[in-house]
Parts: sequence; structure tokens; C-alpha cells
Amino acid sequence: MPSGPAGDEIRFVATVECTKVLRVGDRSGKALPALLTSAGKAMVALLDTERAGSMLAGLDQRDRNRTRRELAAARRNGYAINNQQTETGLTALGVALRGPHGQVLAGISLAMPTARFARDKVTGYVRELAICAAVIEKDIAQHASTTVADG
Repeated sequence: MPSGPAGDEIRFVATVECTKVLRVGDRSGKALPALLTSAGKAMVALLDTERAGSMLAGLDQRDRNRTRRELAAARRNGYAINNQQTETGLTALGVALRGPHGQVLAGISLAMPTARFARDKVTGYVRELAICAAVIEKDIAQHASTTVADG
């Protein structure tokens, strides 16, 4: 589970691996460019135009145009895809997590070997990611309201 953008990177704070031989390994503690990861793109897509634009500034024109299209698709669809952008043979879907006031907090992603990725399963994968995100957001909101009430 990547945490929110810190600068232009995301950091993986927790990983759950499947038991299959061909799998994506533990990335806990690793930082990657937010604009390449699925959860990172999902989070950046929800940032204000100025902040998102500043993250695109260092890209060449071709990459900036591609990334703008990816961010627009993530806003429209509610999820983003990393199709071998961080590592050859890895495909991931990601969604953003929002806090109680709508702020972007973090993201969650489902990563798999590209050989196992099937476009016809995206809707189901995204539904499960959205359910997981909603549960986490509810827990965060309840914790925030408890903390305020106790404070």
C-alpha cells in the first residue's frame, strides 16, 4: 500500500504477497516515482491542477502528454494503470484513498505479473480495490472523529 505523494514519489508501506511462484515481491519501504505507479497516478489525478502540473514540469513533451492522458483517464475511471512502467513484466491497478475532508492520503494497488493480467478482469479488480479503499477510508474517518472527540 503506497502512502501519499511525498514530493514526486510514493513509498510502499505494506505489501501482501500471494503464494504463487510467479508473483510481485515485497516492495515495503521502496520509493518510486508517483507518475509511474498505479496508486501514485490515481493520487496525482486527484490533486489540484497546480500541484499536479508542477509534477509534470520535469517531463519531456511526449511523456507530459502521455501522463496527462493517463491522469485524465484515472480521474474519469477512478483508477490508474501501471503497465510495465516501473518494471518490465509488472502490471498494476491502483486507487487513491481520501481523508475525511476529501484530501488525498494514500493509495492501494494490485500488482501482478503482466503474464497474469487480463483486461476482462479489470472491472472486478477495480471493484475489489474500491471496496478495500472504502473500508480503509471509513476506518480513518472513524479514527479521526474519535481522536477529535478525545482531544
